[in-house]
Amino acid sequence: MDKKWGYLIHLSTNMWYDGAPESYRSDYVKIRALSPRLLCDDECWRQVTDQLSWAGANMLLVDVGDGVRLASHPELALEGSWSAERLQRELARLRGMGFEVIPKLNFSTTHDSWLKEYHRQVSTPDYYRVCEDVIREVAELFGHPRFMHIGMDEERPGFGRFNNFCVFRQGELWWNDFLKIVGWVEACGMRPMSWSTTMRHSPDYVRHTPKSVILCVGEASYRPVPLDAKGPCLDFALDAAKNGYDLFFYGSNWASDENFRDIVAWSRAYVSDDRVVGYIMAPWVRTLPQFRRQSQRAINYLEDAMLQCGAKQPPLGIRPAFAAWFLDKDGKNVIEYKYPEDRMRLNAGETLVLDFGVGAEHPVLDTMVGTPTTIRLRTANTLEGRKPVFLPGSSTAECRPSEDRSEPTSPLPPGRYLAVSCDKQVNFTKIAVRA
Repeated sequence: MDKKWGYLIHLSTNMWYDGAPESYRSDYVKIRALSPRLLCDDECWRQVTDQLSWAGANMLLVDVGDGVRLASHPELALEGSWSAERLQRELARLRGMGFEVIPKLNFSTTHDSWLKEYHRQVSTPDYYRVCEDVIREVAELFGHPRFMHIGMDEERPGFGRFNNFCVFRQGELWWNDFLKIVGWVEACGMRPMSWSTTMRHSPDYVRHTPKSVILCVGEASYRPVPLDAKGPCLDFALDAAKNGYDLFFYGSNWASDENFRDIVAWSRAYVSDDRVVGYIMAPWVRTLPQFRRQSQRAINYLEDAMLQCGAKQPPLGIRPAFAAWFLDKDGKNVIEYKYPEDRMRLNAGETLVLDFGVGAEHPVLDTMVGTPTTIRLRTANTLEGRKPVFLPGSSTAECRPSEDRSEPTSPLPPGRYLAVSCDKQVNFTKIAVRA
């Protein structure tokens, strides 16, 4: 089947804490605190969705929460929540760009601060009424799409430690509420999607979970996933596929740049293709200017995975690198790691290594130098650690004073990685490759 290549984008951010966690003051966690107003920047939203369309993504998973003003429960809305009319306009734009747009509402007790007072009324008649109402109205607003994501992750002791009010369902009560939510979603003509991080701790999940539920599985730490990796999350994925469940695999650049590409490669190696509905990149950042760089990198890694497995052909024109790092003068150690969007300064004797995900034989270099400089270019297809194993042959590029665009004086052997070195300091404003 044609795979979905999705991205989790946050309209609402009230999916974590029900107050301001004073004991944990990082800027990222402050953004996770309960907000009385919508924390979604219009320009960033449009930029991210435009970039996703350019990259070839075909599914957008929208964390709705309290980000839309609902007629059935206006008390859930925030200052700045989207109106139904605005949502409809945006859905039309996104679908016109080729996205299948899927709503997400997280009903886990550790991720449901968007439910306001009902967050403290879990498993009561009022709670059930509100959950059913919200599911029904969101389904209508989104035009009854194929899927709805219901969250249901991390409902275990420890995950609510920053909440003022903390409760966990377990045993038959958790399954009772899970199945109620699944039933309400299915009554609206949609298949439920659910994170599996709570479910996988239940040894009898197969007895409780309908095959209509699509399980979202990944590697919980978001670390690299070698092809021979083992672990509870991966074991659960294999077991779920063996038991006939359809799966979405998800990854993130939250803790490592390799996680998403690795989980895609691992799933393709071990899980039957007909059990995999698609893949979701979840960078876990808000749609705000301060997280723009991590969003851009997440989109790069999503596209890289698509290129790796043939889901997309390299685009025309030029494209930036997915990652960049510096090796010391001996080429033995990584001395600094930088995002490819940064202005990169290459000192004399250092080597700058860039990962393009596609052939790097046609680089385009924008440089700023004070005196004429010759840059040496080499390519590689494999790495030993962070060190490239160079292909035979090399080329040079001549850089002139002031900002200058240069290309190799002779072709390079086709490779994934491009290594750049020089005898004088060079500032790069951009390094890209021609497709």
